[in-house]
Amino acid sequence: MIRPGDLYRAALAVTDPVTIPIGNARLAARAKADPQAVRDRRAAALTRGIEWFKQQRMIEVSGLMLLQATYEAGLDNRLSFIEDAIARYRAENPGFRERLFDPSFAYDPTQDPYGLRYRDENSWQVFEHPLDTIMRRCLYSDRLGLGAEFLEELKSLEDGGGYGTTHAIVGGRLLLRFSNIEAGAIRAVMQETAPRIAAANRGARHGDLFAERILVLQWLGRDDLIDPVWIERMTVAQLDDGGWGGKPLLRGPVANQHTTAIAVTVLAQDLTGRIVPEPDRVAEPAPYPQVQGASA
Repeated sequence: MIRPGDLYRAALAVTDPVTIPIGNARLAARAKADPQAVRDRRAAALTRGIEWFKQQRMIEVSGLMLLQATYEAGLDNRLSFIEDAIARYRAENPGFRERLFDPSFAYDPTQDPYGLRYRDENSWQVFEHPLDTIMRRCLYSDRLGLGAEFLEELKSLEDGGGYGTTHAIVGGRLLLRFSNIEAGAIRAVMQETAPRIAAANRGARHGDLFAERILVLQWLGRDDLIDPVWIERMTVAQLDDGGWGGKPLLRGPVANQHTTAIAVTVLAQDLTGRIVPEPDRVAEPAPYPQVQGASA
C-alpha cells in the first residue's frame, strides 16, 4: 500500500534537484549581504532550541548525550539543566545505555554481545536497526574484548553518506572513549568518510540526516567541506515551537528531539568556533569479567 506521505517524499525527490539550489543561492545572497544578521539569527535559533528542550519532561538518550557533551565542553552554560534530565532518564529507563553517562556502570554485555534481547520495534527506544547493534558494541567494546578487527565492522556501515556513514563517526567517538583500539586507526576510519558525507549533503533539503552530516563534519574538523549555506538552511527550518523536524511530512514537520539536539549542537559549535572535543578514553582492560547482579 502506497501512503500519501511516501508519494509526497517521492515528489520532493523529483523537484528538490531544481528547487534546493535556487533556495540555497537565495540564502547565500542574503547571508553575504548582512553577515551580522546571520549570526543574530543563529543565536536566536539556539536560544529557542534550548528553551524547547527545557519544556520536555523526558529527553531521549541521543539528545541527552549530545546536550551533555555540548554543556561539558563549555559551549553554552544554559544547558545546565541536562544533568537533572539525565538523572530523570536513568531513574525511569535503567539499562545498558546508562554507560553513556557513567563509564563504570555495572553491566555485563558478554552474555548478549549483539543485544538481541533488546530488539523491540514497539519500544519508544527502538533497538531494531543494525546501527543499534553496532553502536552498542562500540559502547561496550572494551568489555567485549573487541580489537582492531572490529573497525571492519564499523566500516561496513558505509552507505554513501547516509545514516550508516555518519554513524561510523558516532561509533568512532564511542570507540575512542570505550575501546582499547589504537586511536590513530579509529580516526583514520572516521576521516575517510568525510568526502562522501559532504557530497551527500550538496543539494539536500533540511532534515535529521542533513543536520547530522553537518554535525559529524564539524566533529572531524572538516569545516572546509561544510557549505555555510547548509547551516543557514538548517537555521531557517526551525519550527515555530523552537524545535526542528526530522523529515518532510505531508502535514508539515513535527519537532523531533534527536534533530533538535543536533541543531542545538551545530549552532553552539558554529557560534563559538569550537567543537565538542573527542572524549577522554575510559576503556577498561578487556575482556570484561562477569558482573554479579549487574543491571540489565
